[in-house]
Amino acid sequence: MSNNENINNLNSNLNLNSDQNSQEKQSAQSSVKNWAEIAARAETQEDTIIDDGGSMADFLTAGLPKDLLEHPSYIQNMEALTKAEQERDAYKQKSLLVAADLDNVRRRFERDLANAHKYAIDKFVLELLPVVDSLERGLEVRNGATGGDEWLQKMHSGMELTLDILLKALEKHGVQRINPVGEIFNPTYHEAMAVQNDPSVPENTVLRVVQKGYVLKDRVVRPAMVLVAKGG
Repeated sequence: MSNNENINNLNSNLNLNSDQNSQEKQSAQSSVKNWAEIAARAETQEDTIIDDGGSMADFLTAGLPKDLLEHPSYIQNMEALTKAEQERDAYKQKSLLVAADLDNVRRRFERDLANAHKYAIDKFVLELLPVVDSLERGLEVRNGATGGDEWLQKMHSGMELTLDILLKALEKHGVQRINPVGEIFNPTYHEAMAVQNDPSVPENTVLRVVQKGYVLKDRVVRPAMVLVAKGG
C-alpha cells in the first residue's frame, strides 16, 4: 500500500473517531442536562412531595424521554432513590414512635410529681391515726363511767381538747374521717368485719363502726372497719 493510501485511511479513521466522539459528547451533554433538570426539579419540589405522601421517583420520571428512563445509570439512581425514600419513611415512623414515648414519659412524670405533692403526708397521717384511736377509746371509756374525782374530769376535758386539735390539724391538711353508720356498705371506703342479721334496715347497711376510716384528699389512707346488716 502506498503512503498516500495510508494517509487517506488514517484521515478516514480520525474523522470516524471524531464523529463518534462528537456523538458521545452530545449524548453525555444531553444526559448531564437531563440530570441537572432532575436535580433542580427535586430541589424545588421535595418538601411538597414528602408532605403529599408521593414518591420522588415518580415525580422525577414525569415527562422524561424513554431512552433516559432505560439508561443503566438512571435505573441505578432510581433504585438508590427508592431505597432512600424507604429509609426516610422508616426513620420518620421511628421518630413518631419516639416522640409518642417521650410524651407518655412526660405525662407520667407530671402525674407522679403531682401525686407526690398531693399525697406527701399519707404515711405521716397513717402514723398519727393510732394516736387518734387511743384518744377516742379513752373518751369512750370515760363517758361510760359515772362520778369520779375532779382530776379525772379535767383529764377527760384535756383528752377532748387534744383530740379536737389533732382532728382539726388533720382536716387542715385534707384528711377527712369516714364514719359511715347508717350508710350502704362501700368496699372502696369500708372493710366489713362481720355480718349481722337485722331485718329493720336495708341489705348491706352499716350497723356499727368498729374503727373509723380516713381519706387524704381522694385517696383512702385507712378504710373504716364496719359491721354490716344482712336481711332487710
